[in-house]
Amino acid sequence: MSQEKGHEELTRLIEEAQVLPPVSAKAAAVFSANKKALVDSVNAAMSARDNLSLLTGGAPMEIMATHHERQADFMANVFILNQFELLVKTFVWLYRSYRAHGFSYDYFPVELRAWVTTIENHLAAEHRAQILGVYRWMIEVHERIALIADQPADDTELDLSLAYNPQFLNALLNADHGEALAMAQEVRNAGDFKSFLIDVIQPSMYEIGRLWENNEISVAQEHLASSIVGRVMTQLYTSIVSVKPTKGRVLITAAPNEFHEIGAWMVSDLLELDGWQVLYLGANTPMDALIETLEDYKPQLLAISVAMPCNLDKVGKIISGIRGKKSLNATTIMVGGRVFLTVPDIWTEIGADATAADARVAVTVARRFCS
Repeated sequence: MSQEKGHEELTRLIEEAQVLPPVSAKAAAVFSANKKALVDSVNAAMSARDNLSLLTGGAPMEIMATHHERQADFMANVFILNQFELLVKTFVWLYRSYRAHGFSYDYFPVELRAWVTTIENHLAAEHRAQILGVYRWMIEVHERIALIADQPADDTELDLSLAYNPQFLNALLNADHGEALAMAQEVRNAGDFKSFLIDVIQPSMYEIGRLWENNEISVAQEHLASSIVGRVMTQLYTSIVSVKPTKGRVLITAAPNEFHEIGAWMVSDLLELDGWQVLYLGANTPMDALIETLEDYKPQLLAISVAMPCNLDKVGKIISGIRGKKSLNATTIMVGGRVFLTVPDIWTEIGADATAADARVAVTVARRFCS
């Protein structure tokens, strides 16, 4: 299948998925409440298989168990939001990524059948029918998803119009802290922070993510690249912090259970450069702590970063909690991250006021909503 035909087939699959019967709020809540028991049962069923090593490429059991746990979180989000476009696109990504890391495509229908059996055994009939319909449809279209996943990833939703800097990317891939920090020092001397953040760091990290997804670099290399970028941004910040605030207050954080924070960090730095008074909380901020900080800080804008679709419901709960407090009614909520590029309109379904495709757009949105 060519890449063009793969794109056409993906469009057809999304159209078919969107006519699946919606999952009721009660059934979605029951599934979510029973996630741990369901995951434990699926783990047991898959671990008992004689051919498991062939299906997983000999991957450690912990990788499979973590996948099942995250998939349960993700499916709970699909059912809560009835977001079947997100379902299809994420499963294509899962097939491609896990295949690149040694799993067989045959693993997925086996796993999905284990979910069907587990749901039949654990959930009452009135709650499981709609959920089982989704799982059975996924088994039915397995071969079509595999054919799409065989094509290179379509990253058209990412803004790669500005080519990443080969020198900086090579420094990340070669774990050359000295070279990366030397480039940052040159930027400090020239004072061109914004271009370096947007035109060098951002596309370089997109490329690092693509290389990991295609198993061209290891998890350790991906983590090391992120660590080096963290050092570089820390070095740059010593100059950014000298910019005098002339605009309003902004609070920036990554969602609960979200450990991808470089994007949020970049937004924080760019907003400070633009003259905003920024409070940056970093990764994995719990809901209660975030709302308490909001009530103390009273920002005009709250920006939340979400990369993983399994964390959407957590952001939805945060937004609902904020909307329920009169003291925070004036707070504008902006969300951003890879998941909102995958399904562009999903931000409206969790109650946000706006979304930003990248750090550059986040500054524009802040100006528009909080001028």
